[in-house]
Amino acid sequence: MKIIFKNIIKLSSIAFISLLVAVFAYTEISNASKYITKKSKTSEETEQIDKMYAEGLLSKSECIKAKTKVLKLPKEVKTICDNVVVKKVKKKIKKEHKKKKKDLSKEATSYITKKKTKTKHYQTIAEIPNSEFYFYAVDEKNLFYIGFVNQDKDSKMLTVGTRKFRKGNKGRAYISDGKTNCSVYSEVDENAKSERIYTGTAIINCTDKRYFIGNWVQRGEVGKGIAIDEDGTALEFNFSMDRKIAMVSFDKIKKGDTKIATIVEEPFKPDKDVKKRFKPKIITKLEIESKKTCFIIKGSITNEDYPSSKEFFMEIDGEAIDNKKGNFSEERCSLRDKEYFVRATNEYGKYGEVVVKVKVKRDTKSEIVKIESLNPSKFKIKKNPNRLAVIIGIEKYEQTAKASFAKKDAEWFKEYAQKAFGVTENNTKMLLDEKATLTNSNLALSLWLRQRIIPNRSELIIFFSGHGLANKEGTELYMMAQNSHPDALEDTAILRTKIVEKIKSYKPKSVIMFFDTCYSGDTREKDGYLVASTKGLRAPIKAESEFPENFTVFTSSKNDQSSSGFPKAKHGIFSYLLMKGLEGKADTNKDRKITNEELFAYLESNVKEKAISIWGREQDPSFFGKKTKVLSTY
Repeated sequence: MKIIFKNIIKLSSIAFISLLVAVFAYTEISNASKYITKKSKTSEETEQIDKMYAEGLLSKSECIKAKTKVLKLPKEVKTICDNVVVKKVKKKIKKEHKKKKKDLSKEATSYITKKKTKTKHYQTIAEIPNSEFYFYAVDEKNLFYIGFVNQDKDSKMLTVGTRKFRKGNKGRAYISDGKTNCSVYSEVDENAKSERIYTGTAIINCTDKRYFIGNWVQRGEVGKGIAIDEDGTALEFNFSMDRKIAMVSFDKIKKGDTKIATIVEEPFKPDKDVKKRFKPKIITKLEIESKKTCFIIKGSITNEDYPSSKEFFMEIDGEAIDNKKGNFSEERCSLRDKEYFVRATNEYGKYGEVVVKVKVKRDTKSEIVKIESLNPSKFKIKKNPNRLAVIIGIEKYEQTAKASFAKKDAEWFKEYAQKAFGVTENNTKMLLDEKATLTNSNLALSLWLRQRIIPNRSELIIFFSGHGLANKEGTELYMMAQNSHPDALEDTAILRTKIVEKIKSYKPKSVIMFFDTCYSGDTREKDGYLVASTKGLRAPIKAESEFPENFTVFTSSKNDQSSSGFPKAKHGIFSYLLMKGLEGKADTNKDRKITNEELFAYLESNVKEKAISIWGREQDPSFFGKKTKVLSTY
């Protein structure tokens, strides 16, 4: 009986387990059938997703997410796209992309590797700032692009017929995903034979690591083009000089069929409001006589036939300039008579042009009279034991050309450091010519300062007059010691960023730095070069990272310009005007206080004028620091 009873229990257990398995299986089949039913209803969508994945328009993760959403699955199934055979990109497309890249200019190629930057993300063409061109595009993934480009003032100037414009154009594009943006660079082909038809190339380099290379054609105020990326994804784009035309046309694309073929074939018909466009009128003096080498071109822009148009894009000789509600004022400098092409473009892409003729009649006698001697005796400042000064002036170099008047610049600046800034003799370290070797200069800027700086209390002044040079890549700026060699900067010269970091580590309360030096490879004389390889070289020098907040820095020129001498004053132009500015020449409001802003405004205007009038080349000082800070009193 016991054996029979045990067998009954065993059979009952098996039956119960079988029942559970059956119930579980039924449940799974029911659930599966539910998804199968849903899939059958959305088969077209899933097939479309499979097709896009097969064509390489979607990644595998994008395919999984899309199918999960369409089928409303509770979680992602990693194998849901495994049954799709993904086509490989044809070698022909990659070869075509490679060939397009090879044909690009150096300027355009640099945009492929250019560091991506964060920027405001525009959602509509109406939001985009006033520009010369507005464009819109859609790629094969049906992502929309909007953007703008303006002339690149650093690129070559082209002349086609009566028109003058820059070869390069740069701007940005914004993708409809709300997060991806792209830098855009295009170039006009130089062989254009008509003033109404142009062709060119375009680079679109996006923050999602994709970049497109393509070509375009422009007729009149509108144009179109196509670009491809390495995977063969096509991007068809259209552009217009008229914001409203771009807006209306782009809206039609968004509302209608988004297939590229449809977009390209669809003709654009502007509405009545868009047709009503008029050229802006430029009101300015067409002939200017100037007794100085620097002068002001100013005026206003109106749309008499269409007064509601208030937005303008202004250019002088292809360089974009600011205008406030149609009013403009721009300084220009020239040694001789010159013609300037002034152009204004309104928000509808219509433009007006005038030619301003400038006659320069310099009074050389008055220039000689204006050269005043330096006079540091004007200052009556109490000595300040918390202030330190390191002053270096190198005129005679052991390994390269001399820097005219640099020694004299430093000798005179010592007087200003002590009289205008109140630095004591004991707190002044000056190195001239053969004393300013690499070893001595490093000791002055490290050991001597470290022994004297009291953290958060000492105020430091640095003055350097002499040669500077950038490395071949243009990534580092060096100050050349008396025995530095221009071909061995890393081992024999003073790296400027290293000095800044070292001084920062000593924790001074404040630092004021004056650099009368350039990094372009020129000397202070015309046609002089530190090394033969720098002759004619103007490779772009990368901007240095920001100085610490407690630093004030004045430099004599931009990194790719020359810093010139002033033979009649027997000083560097920058050093002479710096000291005259501290004397009171820079005090625009006559309160006997010289602020950073006042000194820089004085230097910016006068250094540029002197450099052009003496040497015929531009020299633009630069400044970093708090504008309202008072530098000195007199």
